[in-house]
Amino acid sequence: MDNDGIMELDHYNFNRFVSKSEFVPVLFYQPHCHDPWNIIPEYEKASRILRREDSSVILTKLDTSKQINFYPVYYCRISSVPQIKILKSVGGIKKIEDYYHVFCDAQLMVENFKRLIFHYPAKINSPYDANKFIQHLKKTAVIVGVFPEFSGKDYDNFIVVADMLRWDYDFCITLDADLLPLGGSPVSGRVVRMFISFDNGFVDTEDFNVDAMVKFIKEESIPLITIYDHHPQQLVDNILADRRNDKVILFTEEASSEGANDFDTKYREVANKYKGQGLIFMAGGLHASKALSEYFGHITSKEPLIVIKNSRVGEYMRRQDWMNSIRREYVRRDVQASELETWVDDYKAGKVARFEISERIPEENNGDVKVVVGANYWDIVMESKENVLLGLYLPQFDNQLKFDSILCEVAKHFKDENDDDVIIAKSDVSVNDVRSENPYDIRIVRDSPTFYLIPSDGGYMSMYSNNDFTAEDLIDLINTRRYNLLKEPRTTDAEDMDSTDSPPRDIDLPVALIAVTDDEKGSSK
Repeated sequence: MDNDGIMELDHYNFNRFVSKSEFVPVLFYQPHCHDPWNIIPEYEKASRILRREDSSVILTKLDTSKQINFYPVYYCRISSVPQIKILKSVGGIKKIEDYYHVFCDAQLMVENFKRLIFHYPAKINSPYDANKFIQHLKKTAVIVGVFPEFSGKDYDNFIVVADMLRWDYDFCITLDADLLPLGGSPVSGRVVRMFISFDNGFVDTEDFNVDAMVKFIKEESIPLITIYDHHPQQLVDNILADRRNDKVILFTEEASSEGANDFDTKYREVANKYKGQGLIFMAGGLHASKALSEYFGHITSKEPLIVIKNSRVGEYMRRQDWMNSIRREYVRRDVQASELETWVDDYKAGKVARFEISERIPEENNGDVKVVVGANYWDIVMESKENVLLGLYLPQFDNQLKFDSILCEVAKHFKDENDDDVIIAKSDVSVNDVRSENPYDIRIVRDSPTFYLIPSDGGYMSMYSNNDFTAEDLIDLINTRRYNLLKEPRTTDAEDMDSTDSPPRDIDLPVALIAVTDDEKGSSK
């Protein structure tokens, strides 16, 4: 273990340790990767807290920059780092789950990790417990199961649902319904009461079927239509952070304007039609929803506008396979109330074209530094058979001249080396939307030029952002993080490389799936 009490996993001990543990949090990282969400320091802080508390929870980490660790990376479907995965045994089967870190905080990690092992859901035994768990909603909803005793089929089904949905909702159990708030609505017998931050503040169900409870929680935990300027900001933030459902947002004039009632009526009809079918409906005024419009970046005039944000992301794939599962945006400007249902129907049927912000593709793009726009991003970057260093910039950056000159210097370096396995490219993200064509979270970081190295094998991406960047920094990034079929796999520790390991013999086959038999070893001697 390191100084923070985190156990270092690798190719050799990963299977052995994971198979013997019922619950294993794993941080997948690279030593020099940029960490804009402070996941790594908060994870280390969480480990120190657990160690001080003498907890049995052991945090682990794995360095994805070592080629020999390819199998755990492939097994856990890691597409970017840093990233936390939870490996948990359920009925003898190892389940792999994401740890969602919308707000990455060490103390919150500790609470989440501990409650996954010890006595979850939380028990409400006093008014203090009820106030602690219910009065201050941290997520979209708090679900409380009221039982005469903590046993029986209904109780077991509730625990199954709590385990399934624990990342998205808080679950509690109690034997005393009088401890719950909203005393004017008494509870009798077995019941599931869900506390929410809108409408009447709670909804109940007495159906303890697992599928029925899951459907009830998912459909009733958010409003039919979330009004950005009306509902609690925490609820809106949680909905925008949801990665399982597409967001449909209608921007209109204020409610008092002519025709607003027509939009409201028709939009509610559409929301009811698609309730529980993977769409979350939101709405806001064109003027009042400034923050929401900035989030989508399409509000440029006063006409009614509808946007669908496709947030579903597929499992780990090579980059050539991301086409059908990447994040996308779909926009209809100057939409009429009568067109809302038809347009959403067409979207569900796959008939709506993706919205694209892009400059024109340059007629001549044969320079040492390629110009990437929204329309050619996929061709130059994602479908390239070379390693691509992509520099993102904004025209207002003070170091724009430095950005251009250093990229040219890097391109010249690899040209002089006769290295045609590297492409240097740049993109002005103020007028080109490369995010919607990208499986990764590509963006400008810390208001400075940001560089991404996308390896040719479709593996995980490396990022570099620093105002004091130099050509040597970028050359080093490329040489250490690139993929080269002709070279030995890279490792930072020669002792970590087994003598039988070799580069993949076919670029389409992952290293972890290439088996070398004893006969093959003997014949190669």
